[in-house]
Amino acid sequence: TKGVLPAWQELPREAEVTLGALRAYTGVDLPILFLSYPWLDRSHPDPHGTMLQTLAPLLSAVVRYLDKGGGGKDASMGVFIDFMALPQRGYTSGFDPQVDDRTPKQMQRFRAGLSSISTFYAHKHTYTICLDGPLPTSAVNKAGYNKRGWCIFERLLSSLIKNCNCFLQLSKWVVADRNVQSWFEIINMCAAMRAPPMPPDAFTEMMCKGVEREAAAPGSGIRFTCGKDLTDVILPQYSQAFLKLMGEATKLEYASLGWTDQDAETLVVALTYAASREALGKLEKLDLYNNE
Repeated sequence: TKGVLPAWQELPREAEVTLGALRAYTGVDLPILFLSYPWLDRSHPDPHGTMLQTLAPLLSAVVRYLDKGGGGKDASMGVFIDFMALPQRGYTSGFDPQVDDRTPKQMQRFRAGLSSISTFYAHKHTYTICLDGPLPTSAVNKAGYNKRGWCIFERLLSSLIKNCNCFLQLSKWVVADRNVQSWFEIINMCAAMRAPPMPPDAFTEMMCKGVEREAAAPGSGIRFTCGKDLTDVILPQYSQAFLKLMGEATKLEYASLGWTDQDAETLVVALTYAASREALGKLEKLDLYNNE
């Protein structure tokens, strides 16, 4: 339907970006935008196109940037929206509560994508776009961005080592000036204030306690549509990504983030955790300039 996101199975071929077009991009960061957003309904993330309308001005700005030669001749930028990028249940032959209708090849693609989620969001030079504003009244799942387990996971992954220009919160644009036309103006306006890195043990405790609160009193904790996502995907991937990124980093840049003494203490705990697992062997510089 016009104005509503299609599932991967419904996506027209011309909507797929090629590896060659991505490699033609000559900008400093990687030309891939990963959307972090809460699904509004279990069967479709945005059944009425409300969130797509919020996202559309940003995508238009990206298109204008590319049309004017930004990023190099014949360059493209890719947008990763899980519903469109990975095969979805119920969209191959129809939804059956007892049987997953995806083919073996589709399931292979889905699992491959799911296994790489932490790499997508945590990479220093990919863009994470947080659709973190208020939910539309039509949302079936009323839990906001900061109550969603997947969104918390993606946000904290994006806080580990991300380039400051690559982690954007669209809520900052909504409350400011939606008439801004330039891609770079949007980047400057929506740049997120990254939280200090959270070590995997603290992350596990926070997520598990949040799920327990939600089970005891709905709306008070952290929500997952599928409980196995936490234990089978999110906890192991966060731990692996944290240790890998800290282990490979020669420089950790956390300048001008408005961090307080408490944030600095959180950072110390995270670095101590990494060092105890021999994951800071390549680190040469820690940049904390211009914090409180």
